[in-house]
Amino acid sequence: MFTRLCFDPRTQVYYERRTQEGKTRREIIRCLERYAA
Repeated sequence: MFTRLCFDPRTQVYYERRTQEGKTRREIIRCLERYAA
């Protein structure tokens, strides 16, 4: 997940959107891991 956060534009947009919603970095990574599983 950390690699995707650094290099994948779609993941970066998702991260920014979730941050604005008030989510923490840990919560966002958990959501991404759940989606990828």
